[in-house]
Amino acid sequence: LVFSIAPPQVVSRSQHDPDAVIQLIRRFAERHLIELLLGQCCAIYFYFMISFEVHLAVQFVPLSTEN
Repeated sequence: LVFSIAPPQVVSRSQHDPDAVIQLIRRFAERHLIELLLGQCCAIYFYFMISFEVHLAVQFVPLSTEN
């Protein structure tokens, strides 16, 4: 997964140097960790927005059915 995204010269160099592999994986993980955290925040935000709208809709539905 990491090597398919990395440029070929990085892969060929990192095969001889274990530290380069570790740095590459660490850089890859840090970048995707930030994306994951942002995705989680967006998901939580949208979850609360949707649940809040559903909560409002549930409050207003009985009023509209009574009239």
